Amino acid sequence: MYSLEGDTVLDPFVGTGTTTLASIALGRNSVGYDADARLLTYARDRIVKTWRELAARNSERLDRHLDFIAECSGNGKVLQHFNQQYEFPVMTQQEVDLQLSEPVDLLQEGERGFEVHHRPLARRHIVHAQSSPLRQVEQPTLNAWQ
Repeated sequence: MYSLEGDTVLDPFVGTGTTTLASIALGRNSVGYDADARLLTYARDRIVKTWRELAARNSERLDRHLDFIAECSGNGKVLQHFNQQYEFPVMTQQEVDLQLSEPVDLLQEGERGFEVHHRPLARRHIVHAQSSPLRQVEQPTLNAWQ
């Protein structure tokens, strides 16, 4: 199962907030519930403390893909598709239009929600590509718990 940027992810068991953090990292909206109010408090505190680390993970994801490309090339494997945004080959057609984003601001909305602002993860992270200016995404993602 997968989702696209801007989709809403339902998490019926918020627990420690891992699904919400993944949603924030990947520009998804999320709605979560948990029967244990203590877990909601824990998850909210964890998100506030750790959301800034998510941008680095997406940059690392691009770096790992560059390593994958080099490995494929070294083994004589040709990747059949090309991502125009990052100017590198990719394995599947699904990755052709992929553009990762990074969270740049997290605003608490009331007691149980966040509004997260993202910007595209620019090519500046790819050594062989030209850098491009960052732009702010118009629509923030919303993350709320019940």
